[in-house]
Formats: sequence, structure tokens, C-alpha cells
Amino acid sequence: MAARKKTTAKKAPTRGRGRPVTEMTPENIEAIMRSIRLGLHPQSAAMAAGVSVGAFKAHKSRHPDFVAKIKEAENEAQKSYISRLISHTDKQWTACAWILERRWPELWRKRDGEDMQKRIKSEPVKSQKDMHTALVEMVNAAIAGKITFKQLKDMAQSLGIASDISERADLEERIKKLEGNG
Repeated sequence: MAARKKTTAKKAPTRGRGRPVTEMTPENIEAIMRSIRLGLHPQSAAMAAGVSVGAFKAHKSRHPDFVAKIKEAENEAQKSYISRLISHTDKQWTACAWILERRWPELWRKRDGEDMQKRIKSEPVKSQKDMHTALVEMVNAAIAGKITFKQLKDMAQSLGIASDISERADLEERIKKLEGNG
């Protein structure tokens, strides 16, 4: 019988235990920039490229031009999202509302029942006309679903308008009375 030769497979070189060594190679940097341009957060983009957060932060601190490239890539992502959003404004009015609410929130943000309640409590009602305006605004908010009818009742009570408002029909009747007196 012939003796069999033992073949030994070469093992791949192994590293020690611990965190993997990551380098900011030009390939890694380009992969990070591509991901950021698509909208990924910079640290997430680094991890997706196989670069540790520590190595990413260290590279940023040593290379100000890298930080500028990151900002540029983020701006490109932002422009891309905004252009896509704007392209929907012809077909969908909510896209316009979304842009207005977020770009100029002081003018266009959604008002909720809490805003109205704060204003009602802080601004005294001086005349019947002021009371009418406040009531109409509250009813419209309730109809639009921005406040509940319970909130409407509570606000009306705080204004002294009524103590028994519980239904929309009753509110509409009260508005008609106020309009006749206004």
C-alpha cells in the first residue's frame, strides 16, 4: 500500500481579538460619500462602509477637507430630497403644506388644541365680537379634528360662553346667535 501524503491547507492569517482594524482608504471615503449623498447619516455611512465610528471621527478631526466634503454631500442629499418633494406639489397639496410647515414653522406650522387653549386662557375676551371670533375659531378647529369636542367644551366654559356645549348642532346654533348679535 502506498503511503498517502498529508496535505495541509494553508490557513488565512488571523488577527487578534478585539475591534477590527479599519482604515480610511480612498475607497472607503468614496463609499461613505455615496451613502451620505443618498441621505444616510455620516456615522451610519461610515459603519456601512466598514469603518468604525472612532476611525471616522479621528479622520474628521485630522482632515478639515473631509469635513467639508461631508457637508457638501449632505447638501446634495438635501437638494435631492427637496427637488423630489417639490415635484409632487402639483399632484399633492400636502407636499406644499409639508414644505411650508417645516421651512417657515412660525407662520405655517400646524396649530393644535393646546395652542388655542393657551391663547384663550392668556387673552381676555373684551367684547361680544371677540367672543364670537374665538368661538368660530374653536368650532372650526373641532370640525377639522384639531381639537376634540371635549376640548371645545372646556375652552367654551373657560370663556364663559356656555356650560352645556356637547353637540355640534348646539354649537352651530350658538354661533348663529352670536352672528346675529355681532
